[in-house]
Amino acid sequence: MIRALALFLALAVCACSSPETVKRTAKTGDRSGKVVDRRLGVSASPYRALTYNVSSYKVGEPYKIAERWYRPKEYETFSETGVASWYGHKFHSRQTANGEVFNMYAMTAAHRVLPMPSVVRVTNLENSRSVIVRINDRGPYAHERIIDLSLAAAEKVGFRHKGITRVRVELLPELSRKVARIARNGGGARKQDQLIAEFVGGGSPRPGVYYVQAGTFRSRKNAETMVTRLRRHFDRVMVHTSTAKNGRVLHRVRIGPEATRRSADALQSRVQARGPRDAFVVRSTG
Repeated sequence: MIRALALFLALAVCACSSPETVKRTAKTGDRSGKVVDRRLGVSASPYRALTYNVSSYKVGEPYKIAERWYRPKEYETFSETGVASWYGHKFHSRQTANGEVFNMYAMTAAHRVLPMPSVVRVTNLENSRSVIVRINDRGPYAHERIIDLSLAAAEKVGFRHKGITRVRVELLPELSRKVARIARNGGGARKQDQLIAEFVGGGSPRPGVYYVQAGTFRSRKNAETMVTRLRRHFDRVMVHTSTAKNGRVLHRVRIGPEATRRSADALQSRVQARGPRDAFVVRSTG
């Protein structure tokens, strides 16, 4: 991962002609987390000690690590299941593959082929806990692992002390396009992470804005099935649960929010094109 190659890998890099070839150590990913960091969970800004906060949009050319080729590209949809690891203290404040400084307290991750930045949801399949992270580095390259989370992200999904776990990685295409646009326009990691934080914090309806309602269910399981299907195309999908006057619990699948009726109508058209043709616009009162 971050800008340092073991000697035998350096020889492999020299044999490649591409300037995008990764020049970092292939990490084992098996970090026990024995060092307890009291700053985890502290509300102070994780950027306070990291002044080099340059970021850029980068896909990268094919590159070779340990006799294996990796081919980064842009994806409309992306999902994979495999082993996740994490990295922290040893690489904290070193430069990442897209020019940022690695911050182990930020919600970021390294991936072998997704563009930088991209935004993915990582679900720990052992406990169903999930986290949304921004891809800003390359790796991991050990033992067929598919993603390397920051220390803080590993803590959030509950495998920091274990070191590795099985996960599902899902690209959030709409949010990825938005953070990529920020990066292309010169916006740094802080601005990108602020946008992601706003998205993560939007887990319940906000009054005064519009949503597209794609379905209403008595069964939470059926609602979650629709959410899974819609999240292949839309990022901001939620289940809003409420109790009717007759005591019946209803689970409404909504996409949004949108600030104006016009943008909500446009979203409605996109949702209907993906399947739920009876989707309609609602104005939230809370």
